Amino acid sequence: MASDVYMRAIAKTRGSLVYKCRHYETDRIVAIKNINFKYLSEGGPSSVIREVALLKKLEHKYIVRLLDVQRDVKSANLVFEYVDITFYNVIQHYHPIDLRLIKKFLYCILSGISYCHAHKILHRDLTPTNLLVDTKNKIVKIADFGMAMEVDAPFDAHTTEVLTLYYRAPEFLLGRTNYSAAIDMWAVGCIFAEIYFGMPGADTLPEVTLISDHYWRMLSLNPTTRITAESALNHPYFKGKGTRTSPLSSPEQ
Repeated sequence: MASDVYMRAIAKTRGSLVYKCRHYETDRIVAIKNINFKYLSEGGPSSVIREVALLKKLEHKYIVRLLDVQRDVKSANLVFEYVDITFYNVIQHYHPIDLRLIKKFLYCILSGISYCHAHKILHRDLTPTNLLVDTKNKIVKIADFGMAMEVDAPFDAHTTEVLTLYYRAPEFLLGRTNYSAAIDMWAVGCIFAEIYFGMPGADTLPEVTLISDHYWRMLSLNPTTRITAESALNHPYFKGKGTRTSPLSSPEQ
């Protein structure tokens, strides 16, 4: 992708920089994740191969799409569809957010992570910065599978040094290595609580009760009783979730 026009850096992740670019062949705006192997702390080039292999298994409307891959001996470029802003930006700059829009966003995240878990893939690093928001369609897409792994990967592939500290499940903090899809659900629960922070559920007690029940099920200290993504999607909280939402636009628009 040497002929692509690099417009600006938009994110920094472990051992990589993400750029907003214009693709020279299609003239479309894309996001290019440039990974320098020498800065990778876990696995070097093999971790990039793992990330690409997992992404090629995942094709879902709520997961950011990998378009192309190029690599040489020192680095690799992963070319993704471009999505406007991160969920972190939304939390920081669009608060308070319409409750119906929050519900829609959470539904997107749970749908995407349920799809991953159905394909026996753990994300392991769900944070607001690894969730991207399409402001035109008002949907969330899961990104950054650099720390993802298959459930049946060799035991020594498990590590407690993955999730950003604030989103680590208790079993991580206790040093357990035989963890499950429940680690992702803890992170979703933390994000859910974060976006609701300081916001009333509604003017009615039933809505408040549903919200509370939903995220506390995600934040169960026992991973074996923590709600699954599939079960969370069927929670009464999502009944009649509706489509009317408040405006949300990209800062660049």
